[in-house]
Amino acid sequence: MSKFYPRLRKWWLGLTHHERQVYSLLFGAVIIYIVHYLVYCIPQPFFIEDSAISFAYARNAAVGDGFVTYAGGERVEGFSNALWTFLITLGYAVGIPVWTSAKVMGGVFGVLTLPYVFGLTHKMGIPRRAAVIAPAMLALSPQFAIWNASGLENSLYVLCLAGGMWHLLEESDNPNLKPWSAAWFCGAAMTRPEAIMYVAVAAFSRLIFAIIDRRLMGFVKWVLAFTVPFVIYHSWRMWYFAWPFPNTYYAKLGAGKAFKPFGWTIKGWKYILAYVDKHYLGYALPLLGVALVGVKGWRIKSYVGLILWLCFVILWDGKWPDGPDFWGDISRKWIEIRVWSILAVAVAAGLMNLGREGWRARSLLWASGASSVFFVLYSGGDWMKAHRWFNIVEIPLIPIFFAGLWTLVSAIPKAWTLPAPSQLKWLRLPIASLGLVAALVGYAAAEVKVSYDFSRSPETSVNDVHRRVRYMTFVQNRLDLDHVTLLDVDMGAHVYFSGWDIVDIAGLVDVPIARHSDYNHKFMSEYLFKERKPDFAHVHGGWARTSRIPKHNEWKREYIEIPGYPVGGRRLHIGNHIRKSIFIKPITDTLFPNAIDFDGGLRLLEHEVPAPEVAPGGWLYVRTVWHSSEEQTNNLQAVFILVNQDGEVASSASLTPGYRWYSIKDWRTNEQVEGKFRIVVPEGLALGSYELKLMLIDNVTGQLILPADQELTSALDAAVTLNTQVAVVNASQAMDAAEFDRTASIEAADQGKCEAAWTLWKNATRHVGRNRVYRNKHDEFLRTTVASCHLTHAQNSQDEAERIAHLERAHFWDHRAPGLTELAHPIAEKYFELGNEALSEEAWEEAYLDYSQALRLNPSLSWARRYAEDARDKRLRIVRPYQKEEPKNQPPKKKPKLPTQKLEKKVSPKKAD
Repeated sequence: MSKFYPRLRKWWLGLTHHERQVYSLLFGAVIIYIVHYLVYCIPQPFFIEDSAISFAYARNAAVGDGFVTYAGGERVEGFSNALWTFLITLGYAVGIPVWTSAKVMGGVFGVLTLPYVFGLTHKMGIPRRAAVIAPAMLALSPQFAIWNASGLENSLYVLCLAGGMWHLLEESDNPNLKPWSAAWFCGAAMTRPEAIMYVAVAAFSRLIFAIIDRRLMGFVKWVLAFTVPFVIYHSWRMWYFAWPFPNTYYAKLGAGKAFKPFGWTIKGWKYILAYVDKHYLGYALPLLGVALVGVKGWRIKSYVGLILWLCFVILWDGKWPDGPDFWGDISRKWIEIRVWSILAVAVAAGLMNLGREGWRARSLLWASGASSVFFVLYSGGDWMKAHRWFNIVEIPLIPIFFAGLWTLVSAIPKAWTLPAPSQLKWLRLPIASLGLVAALVGYAAAEVKVSYDFSRSPETSVNDVHRRVRYMTFVQNRLDLDHVTLLDVDMGAHVYFSGWDIVDIAGLVDVPIARHSDYNHKFMSEYLFKERKPDFAHVHGGWARTSRIPKHNEWKREYIEIPGYPVGGRRLHIGNHIRKSIFIKPITDTLFPNAIDFDGGLRLLEHEVPAPEVAPGGWLYVRTVWHSSEEQTNNLQAVFILVNQDGEVASSASLTPGYRWYSIKDWRTNEQVEGKFRIVVPEGLALGSYELKLMLIDNVTGQLILPADQELTSALDAAVTLNTQVAVVNASQAMDAAEFDRTASIEAADQGKCEAAWTLWKNATRHVGRNRVYRNKHDEFLRTTVASCHLTHAQNSQDEAERIAHLERAHFWDHRAPGLTELAHPIAEKYFELGNEALSEEAWEEAYLDYSQALRLNPSLSWARRYAEDARDKRLRIVRPYQKEEPKNQPPKKKPKLPTQKLEKKVSPKKAD
């Protein structure tokens, strides 16, 4: 650093006055961008929800789990911004939080893009001092600032494109330069898959320049410089993920959605027109053509004619009620005429540009900009506010737009000034300068307004969806679940914060759903309700209609909706569901010796307080199981009462069987309803022994529901003694009780009692329920201990089915448990080979079961998932939405199935809990 400032000073003093002006103005553009960028960093650190998907993959890869949706899951290329994700991974690996690295890179890459935009503008023949205005316009663009700051890959993407175009033009001017532009475009292609479109434009331009300059060897070097790293990267991708395109492709564009270029009022054109309208660009669009054709000669005359025709076909709808008969056919084709006219004008303007000064830069920028607009049209835009895809469109088109403005203004004679009396000569300002200033001020005002509106009401952010994660975590704690499988959309916050297994309705991070993005009924029934069995599900609105999940009988039968969570004001975000079997199960013939009967057919079948020693301010965990032999008309409250040794009520807590989610009026006589409650022990409660009692109250009438055959003599007589002594102890004694159970948990695992070990650890945490530090300190170790217990059983077992079951349980508790890989992966490879053999024999069900088994033992076998989905489709006779083939008329061959290979048993081991 000590040598940096002298060198900088020497460089600055070596510049001419003109060069200092240019660099000062460019620095001003950088300052504008930084200020604009910080609006989305300091007042409200804006991260679009999807950005956390890349953050989660980066974190998982950095900690050694690989590019997986959730820890211990399968490899999924659930991101379409690979290079961006790799950079965040590298940052996380050296200790930089993903939120920090994304913001820093967004700012730095945005700043680096501005000089390239300046250089591209200058290469079109615009004077250097004027060319500086183009990066300043880009710095003011909401698309540029918002999406660079969003946490997504846009800043890296536009830098690669701008850098690639500038270096390509430099290389065309100087044949001695190395083909660095190929590296820039390779970076772009690794950042976004559709960048191959820009690579094609660049390669074609490089070829044309090489032919004109007779330097074909330079083109060959360029192709090799791009192809070698690109092929190496995609070879790794195929080996690692097993699919030719990112998973997001199959979930979106690969879902059989037809390209509709003539849908003027639907996605695509609607998105483009909304952008033009939002930024007041309708009257300014002809400037793009002016930049290409100039303002003199036959070119401008031809272009004006084309523009007049374009205005005619766009502004008129083609309807002529009293027109001739042949006009009806023309009117019906009017949208097609309109679209083809736009294409024709774009091509004609590009061709008329050839041969003019700076035509190479303009041609490259125009072709890239047209390709960007085509991609917007092809993809239909996206759901996000602030027109994210125009973040890319603006990189080539803002320089052209300014070049058109400068060309038009420069054509106005300098002698033209505003009229003014002789005594006010200072008002005689050049019309050209005033026009330029007015246009730029209008542009700036429109962009600032758009940015201000977005800053007040930004698009869905990570924090918005994080609220849903926090709410469902609260539900998880109420239900006392150790593990959750979630069915949802808006994956960013979920995959980053929840730690749950994920089933993605949109398919972005879910391979099977992405490959069946038409939500085939047979596939959804099997995948959702037989294999994954989500514990929680967020299904409503547009995604409910698109996926048709609520129409499945299994959904209606197996899931109930719980209340929504607040999202501001009095609004609730609804659509939250839980699987009924978590706490509602069929009644069994089991005898319940400690059951307590109440009037009206209510029965408390079981109750337990597994950790009765708690400290004041802690939680008393109570588990209950209820049943009603008669239909109930009113809801009720269960009041748990702590009675001291003098028979006095020391504390009480009112709770609702069914958690208020499953009203007692809806209980069926063939069901039993479990309730796990945490009762707060008051801070000031005296230490000592307490008796736990239960009282039931009718919510509507307020009357007590008495135990069967019992008369009421006092209110306390209606309370049933649960034969449970609760010891309210000091904090040290509660910790001693927790340590006793924790030690017992480890001993149980050493004795081979794996599941009992976890139960004991859960009891340990219940003694000190609010002490999260204690739980977090030991939880990971206990999970590894339970996993190791299962590994010991697997190692000692002589029965393969039993060994596999223990390996699956070990993976469930800790997928990083020492020794798991050595035991599980060889068996996984065996089932993978069995799957290959079955697939070759067209034994689709056997193949699917074998591949599925291999994946449960080794989720990194991404090719097993690919083959499993192929086998599933053949077995269920499904044609994927992006495939053309039809199912065979003949049923597939079948091999005899082993008794241990039933589909019912091929489900996640966590469902055994």
